[in-house]
Amino acid sequence: MKKLLGALICFAALTAMAAGKSASDWPFIISRQMPCMNYYPEVMDQIFDSFQAHPGACDEIWFCIDGLTDLPASEKELRRILPYRKRCEELGIQFSFQLGLTLGHGSQLHKTRPEDRPFPEDAFRMYPDGHRSGDFCPTSPEVRGYLFERTKLVMEVLKPDSFWPDDDLRLNNGCYCPRCMKGFSEFCGKEWTREDLYHHLMGTVNEPEPVRGQWVRYEAKLLAEVGEVFRRAVEQGYPECRLGVQAVYSNWRHTGPNNFPLMKALSGPNHHKVGIRPGAGFYNDKDFGALVQKYLCIQEEGARCHQQDFVGQVCYEAENYPHVALLKNPQFMMTEATLMLAGGVDSLALYWHSGDYYESARSYDRFAKLCAQYRPYWETLRDRNQSTVLYGISRPVGTNAVNAPRTSAGDNFWVVPNWEMMPTLVTYGLPICPAEAHSAVTLLTDNIILGSTKAELEHYLAGSVILDAPAWMELNLTFPQTNITVTPYTQGAFEVIGKASYYYPAHSTCYLLRTDRTDVEVLSTFETGDPANRQPLGISSMIIPSGFGGKILLVNELDRCPTTPKRELILNGLDKITDQKMAVRLNTHEQIIMTPRVDTEGKIQTVTLFNLSSGETDTLSLTVRNYGSKRPYWSVPCQKKVRPKVKETQDEEGSLTITLPPLGAYQIGTLYF
Repeated sequence: MKKLLGALICFAALTAMAAGKSASDWPFIISRQMPCMNYYPEVMDQIFDSFQAHPGACDEIWFCIDGLTDLPASEKELRRILPYRKRCEELGIQFSFQLGLTLGHGSQLHKTRPEDRPFPEDAFRMYPDGHRSGDFCPTSPEVRGYLFERTKLVMEVLKPDSFWPDDDLRLNNGCYCPRCMKGFSEFCGKEWTREDLYHHLMGTVNEPEPVRGQWVRYEAKLLAEVGEVFRRAVEQGYPECRLGVQAVYSNWRHTGPNNFPLMKALSGPNHHKVGIRPGAGFYNDKDFGALVQKYLCIQEEGARCHQQDFVGQVCYEAENYPHVALLKNPQFMMTEATLMLAGGVDSLALYWHSGDYYESARSYDRFAKLCAQYRPYWETLRDRNQSTVLYGISRPVGTNAVNAPRTSAGDNFWVVPNWEMMPTLVTYGLPICPAEAHSAVTLLTDNIILGSTKAELEHYLAGSVILDAPAWMELNLTFPQTNITVTPYTQGAFEVIGKASYYYPAHSTCYLLRTDRTDVEVLSTFETGDPANRQPLGISSMIIPSGFGGKILLVNELDRCPTTPKRELILNGLDKITDQKMAVRLNTHEQIIMTPRVDTEGKIQTVTLFNLSSGETDTLSLTVRNYGSKRPYWSVPCQKKVRPKVKETQDEEGSLTITLPPLGAYQIGTLYF
């Protein structure tokens, strides 16, 4: 029954995904321009020349204008853009517009004196201490009227193919003005003062706080009301225009648990399909931690949005502001974009140029050339995504995540924690995926447990679960297990895995597990840290029946960079706790991000591998148990496809062992079944 339910959910997701892709006019590769480009027509000519020389490098251009100008100044700026329409039409490039500033991103009004701002004081947000900020309040009638008229003006002057309000449409910490406080009090049926509300949102520690969840839902409601303003303006000005929202990290939940209320408002009463451009961060191609975090958020946004029938496009924002050559190498940006396509987006928005920070035309021409060269690979990966979903180890977000206890006042309650653990797991090849994917195992961290209801935890424990000792201690507060004890130990110890060992030096913390249960399977142990007289100390890792019908892989620590034997212990444990073993297993000692995707039957259709190191890998070996074909091919961008070495896995009927050639430094490739 569990497998059937999983297949039905997966099929429903794929059906919704196909429905979301039905509009053929959504572009694939987007060039996003800065507002200053309106003053550099000679540079725009160079960009158009690059696109003409490299067909396929660009399908749409997002133009922009400066700041929050009044309507006459806005119209003057918009008319500077109009001459570019003809060249776009000649090259078959869609002519579109993005509104850079509205509610929560870099408002320029804070730079002016309050008396010089072209809006009344109550048009601006209020801090908890009663002072005003330079950001608009979403409930202000003047603000909503201004956004309506300005959007309508864009529609009438430009008649753009698409319109993307705000980079990024968010409310940050919200607004505490009298109007917003009155609205929140009515929303939750209780009178609130600024001081009391702020205390509950940011001051409550070590206990659940349901007010945070109410505040998040209220903020989502306010954003949706602003979204309705944009939809009405488009309907009156140029109804043929598509709408999309520029979003931030998916784990920034301070303006809603997701973007769906806002996107539904942009969709309007006629249920137009809308786009979303998730992004933010990773400005330097040496910051791999930021890359992995962004990849995880892109996974989540893509998986959940493609399940909605009102979504027409999930577009990745490849940051390179403002395309300064020393921030990102064009070749690496192609690899970055490939990783995100494998993760679940279906299009790419690439920063292009800033005339104020001029780089050589050659830099941009090379960029366009690479986009055109990579396009066939990207299209193949995108098209396969339409009939597949991510597979692997699910990282759920409990329904009580924003209400979960925080250990100190002022913590950002909207950010889901455990980012320090996730990149570690991802970079040594574990297929970490969002809860909306096709999961074989559930990852439980201490914070995931804190944010989950008891019913949710029981559901997870009815299946296969991986967790570490801190998470196990947290789980025991809900489901006490007195016959398995956990003792922190800081006197130095050897973790023994078969014939291998790893030393925890004194003052570092390991967790000694002890039990008299006979139904557990011990995978590794600890011995005393005295090399001359090593004695047993306790258990390090084991498999435990959950008591709810599932199995738990309890590993001492998951956020510690593992040795190869520790990684193999985790992989062996994952195979043991799943019904038919993991559908795909990467056997390597390299830093690899692995992204598997499966069809409605759970069969592996693609596996994308990214070498996250500055050197070439060894040959790579995959064990694939549930495969879509016995004759896969291996594809690396801009290289000839090859048939890898495939053989039946020894002592494992129905399984294939696939040997892949080494991947070069920071190189990416996809195995297609």
